This record gives sequence, C-alpha cells and structure tokens, in this order.
Amino acid sequence: MGVEIRDYKEMDLDGGTLIVSIPHVGVGNLVVTDFLLEDLAMDQIACLDAEEFPPLAMIRQGKARFPARIHASPATRVALLRSEFALQPAMVRAAATAILGWAREQGIARIIVLDGLRSARTAGQERAYFASTSRATREAALAAHVNELHDGVLGGVGATLLLEGRFQGSDVTVLLVEAATPVEEAHAALTFAEALERLVPNLKINRRGLEVELQKLDRSVRTLQDAAAEAIRKLLADREERLPMYG
Repeated sequence: MGVEIRDYKEMDLDGGTLIVSIPHVGVGNLVVTDFLLEDLAMDQIACLDAEEFPPLAMIRQGKARFPARIHASPATRVALLRSEFALQPAMVRAAATAILGWAREQGIARIIVLDGLRSARTAGQERAYFASTSRATREAALAAHVNELHDGVLGGVGATLLLEGRFQGSDVTVLLVEAATPVEEAHAALTFAEALERLVPNLKINRRGLEVELQKLDRSVRTLQDAAAEAIRKLLADREERLPMYG
C-alpha cells in the first residue's frame, strides 16, 4: 500500500520538530494536538494520502481538511501531523516511510510520536515515558525528568518509526502517557503538554486554556452519561409496563 505526502504550502522547518499524533492507544495525544492546532493557529501545509484511506473530508470554519494532514508554525518551526483515523496495520510501514522521507526533505531535526500506554494508575497520577533513537534526545529527556521506558512492547506507527529511524540514523522519540479509563486518557493531555514543553523548548503551551477545554470535555461526557442512563431507565420502565401481569 502506497502512502504519499502532498505539499500545498512551503514553510521553512529546517532544524524543527515534527509531532506525530495518530489514533492508537488512548485519546490524550489527540486532545492535546487538537488544542495546539487551534491555540497556535497552525497552518495546513501538507496531507497524507493513499487510495486505501477512508473517503472523508473534515470541514472546519467552511474549509475542507484532509483527514490525515500536517500543520505547522513558522515561529516555532514545529510541524504537527494529525490523523483522524487509525492506520490499518498494512498501511503502517508505508506511512512511516513517507513520514521519514518528508521530514528529511524539510530538514526537520527530530520526530516525536505521541501515543498512549495502558495503566492501572488512578486519575491524576499519569506519568510520561519515552523511547528514543537519539542519545542527545535521551539525555535531554532524562534531564527534563521524563521517565525512560526500559522494557515493553510498542506497536503502531510509533514502533515502526523508531525501528526505521534507528536504521536510518534519524532522531525519533515516542512519548507515551499512561492512563486507565477514557476520562483519564483525555486528562493525559495535560501530561503530554508538560512533557512536550520539556522536550521542545521553543514550544509554549497554554496549559490554562487546555485545562478549560478539558473541563468542557468533562461536562460533555457527564451530560452524555446522564442522558444514556436516563434513556436506559426509561427503556427498562417501558419494558416493565408492557410485561403481562399474572396472578
């Protein structure tokens, strides 16, 4: 399966960072990257495309967006690859090859992949871990008090980028945040934000704004949960009324 990256806007990203956020484990990475896209007003500069990709168009403020796209900010030289859908296993290697090739063409210095890590920890205790192909990035992450993943198994595009990055001599880091439940996975966005600021010094994240968005998300989730519970209650009550009475 072939995956290509189609550029439609030039931007100087030489020496910059590419953050990769693709659905895999959890949603914390998606929450923080969506916030960054809006808060930093990052421009669309390219898209990932393949015949096997779902025929979707994301509409934002009247403009069409590819479901897998790259945004960037010239001020920070940070690019962000955001996909709305998970990659099928057969697409992962082709996507990783395309990402590494595009990053090399742009002169990007390092790639950071955001992903989740299943955990039994309780809310508020999520921790960030990393695995990296670069000694310099490893030392910087440890100095910034990010935990190194010593043993484990990774999957998805992050795993493939690590392996190919090591083979090609590219600086690739996978940043993982642990979470146990969907709500905790969303709140893991704050842990991602803190770790990203440590790893990318020129990236400043409005954490207060992110907290406000998470509070809105909390309220939305609770509203949906209450609505679902009420619908189930009514369904059960209606069922009991329809049951025939004996005796």
